[in-house]
Parts: sequence; C-alpha cells; structure tokens
Amino acid sequence: MIGAAPKASAVSHRRGDAVCRHSGAASARSFARLVTVFLVLALGALNSPAGAQWRMLGTDITLETGGGVLRPPAIHADAGTTTKVLELAEQFAGESDGIAVTGFAADRLSGNHVFFALARAADNARDGDVIRCAIDDSTCTLAFIAETAGVPDGVGVSAIGVEVSGGTQNLLLSFDTSFEAAGQVYRPADVLRFDGVEFSMALSHAETGAEPYWNLTGVAQRPDGTWHLAFDIGGEIGATRFFSSDVLNASGDGTISGHFARLRDEDVDWQRAGVAAWDRLTAGRARFATLASAINHGQTEVTLVVDRAGGSEGRIEVDYTTLDGSATAGTDYEAASGTLVWQHGESGTRDITLTILNTDGSENDLDFELRLSASSTWALTGNPDSLALTIPNDDVLFSDGYEG
Repeated sequence: MIGAAPKASAVSHRRGDAVCRHSGAASARSFARLVTVFLVLALGALNSPAGAQWRMLGTDITLETGGGVLRPPAIHADAGTTTKVLELAEQFAGESDGIAVTGFAADRLSGNHVFFALARAADNARDGDVIRCAIDDSTCTLAFIAETAGVPDGVGVSAIGVEVSGGTQNLLLSFDTSFEAAGQVYRPADVLRFDGVEFSMALSHAETGAEPYWNLTGVAQRPDGTWHLAFDIGGEIGATRFFSSDVLNASGDGTISGHFARLRDEDVDWQRAGVAAWDRLTAGRARFATLASAINHGQTEVTLVVDRAGGSEGRIEVDYTTLDGSATAGTDYEAASGTLVWQHGESGTRDITLTILNTDGSENDLDFELRLSASSTWALTGNPDSLALTIPNDDVLFSDGYEG
C-alpha cells in the first residue's frame, strides 16, 4: 500500500524563453505565450473530466444486453471509457451454480476493496453476512457477521451501502426479512446503519413512503447526503411510478424525487429483470493540469501538475513514469516513476518534478514523455494523460542572430 498522499500544491510549471537576440524575439515570445494561454483554456473547455463516475450494477437474472452478458454472480462496473466485471461470488465461493450477489458497495477508504453479500450461505459466510474482498488478490474477510450482530438465522442481506464521516466508514444494510434488535423492528424497506457494534435507523420506509414489505435491492448514499434506491418490485410512491429495474432518487430526508436510472429504457431485456445490487462512485479523473513547454538552457528541474477533477469519491492511486523519445534517461534527463495518491474526499493537484541532466542542449531537439496510468481499482485518467517534453537544441539556445 502507498503511504501518505503527497501534499497538494498549486505550484505551477516554471517557464522561460529561449535566449535569442534578434529583433523579432520579443514579438515571437508574446505570440507563443498567447497561444499557450489559448491552448490551456481550450484544453479545459474541451476535455472536462466527463465520464468520471462509476456505475456498479448487479442483476437478478442473466441478461444479454447491448453492453454484454450480465450475470448474477458478478458486478458490472462502467465508467464510460472503462469497464470492469467483478466476479465476486464465484471467486469467493469457488463455484457458480446458484450463487448471486445480493448487495454491493465499493470501499471508499481503501480504493481496492469491495463489500458484498451472497444469495445463499457459502462455506465461509452464512446467509446475512457481509464479505469484504480485495479486488486484485481476492483476499477476503467478514466485514459484518449476522449472528454476532443479533440478526436471526435465515435473514439475508438484500442491499449494501456505505456511509463515510470523519474518516470513519459505516455499513448501510437492508435485510430481506423483518426482525427486531434492541427493541427496534426493522423492515425490508428500511436502511440500517451498523457502526461495528449496533444498529440504528439510517432511512426508514416511513420516510421514503415505501411499503414496509418492499425489499430494497440497491442503496447508495451520495456525497451530498441524497440517496439512490432500488426495490425488488414495481410500485408507486407519490407521483413516481417505478419498476424493479429502476433506480430512484431520494433527498436526504428520504423524499422520493423521481428516477435516477431507468434501465429498461437503456435495453429492452431489462423489462424482465431487476436490480440486485447498485452503487455509484464519482471518482473523478486525474489528468495534467498544465501543458508542457520547452525546457530552457540551464534549467535543471521542471514541475508538472496533475489534477483530480470531476469527483473525489474513493481513494485512488495513479502511477506516473517517464519514457524515452530522442532524449535518453540517464544522459539527458533522470528517469522518474512513482504513484500519486488522493484519499477519499480529496481532489486538487499533485506535483511531479523531473530532473534535467542535459542543460546545454544538443545538436537537435530532444524529447521524452511523462505518462499517467490508473493503478487502483476506481482510478480514472483523463485527457491529457501524457505530455511530451522538449530539450531544445543548442543552436536555438545560443543563437544571437538570424541564421541564413
């Protein structure tokens, strides 16, 4: 695991002008600066961090849709240009027959773990338990043990969410059968908060207007305190009519305000299926916030700025590395690689500083590249995720008049 994230900084890339002593130099430099400013503004306008949200979805039956085959043992994660299929149930249980995911949430604080529940008991988890697994190596533990928490035998988890506050992450759970704990009766349409010791009501069916016997199958609490909710049957709450393949919006107090997603409108096959698990993660995208300019004579360091924008849900890690072009690492510049880290709730900039070895220039321009790549599960990169840097030739650096 990577240690503490580098401190965010607003320090920008140092720029200078090539040393030339002819009459058109000042005008050329002014024009170049104007073009650079225009390009930076255009870059921000045209390459906003679109598609910076993950949609994580489980289905109750196997579907062949335009997006591929969706299966009950798996979670299908989609962020537009990036998709993942998480074979959670099969990996944990070691089999595929009769195994399905009935609740799912991404671990916001880890960035590489998820929470999920199974439709039936497995060797290492009983009905009603919540499993936490690392996606990259499938190492799993029980994040919630139903028996220890006082949930009666045979009561299963139907929806999972997470709530993060002050660096603490609590599970949000809904169960498929009513039960009583510490004098409180919880219904299938309720969302319970579990703080590691006891339950409390996070969102009740009385607040949403749902019938108490409707099973919640999808729960996600958004960063602004609002909710996404899905139910196992179609129904009507206020003026909002919905199906089992719909995801509803609800305000912080539980008031249903309409549809967030209508999957049956995306693909006709959803008319015979329902949402079995749901989460939404607005992770943002990491991209270079500045354009690279030519490196100047005598310049020994150049700093590039990477920005996480468009969302800050989930801990993300983004790798960077230099790649040779006509410039060679160890001769013209110092090879560099590392990992930039943003914790859950963090956005803003990180700096990468590169060391230039060939400060006098060569016969020809030399170039090399700095590239970003996602290294944790929910990390996304945006445009631009690579920059070409140029060490100008010595003729440009030392020219004191027009040539020719």
